[in-house]
Amino acid sequence: MAKWKDNVELEETAKRLPEQNLWTCVLLAACEDAIVPGNKGYVLKRVERESARDWFLHPSEAFYKVCTWAGYNPKYVHDLMRKKIKTIKLWEKINNV
Repeated sequence: MAKWKDNVELEETAKRLPEQNLWTCVLLAACEDAIVPGNKGYVLKRVERESARDWFLHPSEAFYKVCTWAGYNPKYVHDLMRKKIKTIKLWEKINNV
């Protein structure tokens, strides 16, 4: 069976419920809103980007539900996105974005 870089077999991911795939897409959209810089042709107002970042940095009940429904550990997602957001904010500051 083909494997992804994290050694997750494709067959295992195929066992995911359709609902998990849907919530994974919701989570991915929020991730993109939070970390894609404004100068990459991605049209998102600064206030919307900050709102998406706040959703990850200050987890609410909705955050925990979306992560859980997508099949991800909310603490892992929070920690990962906190680091990514910190990095992108520094990049934006350096590049005046």
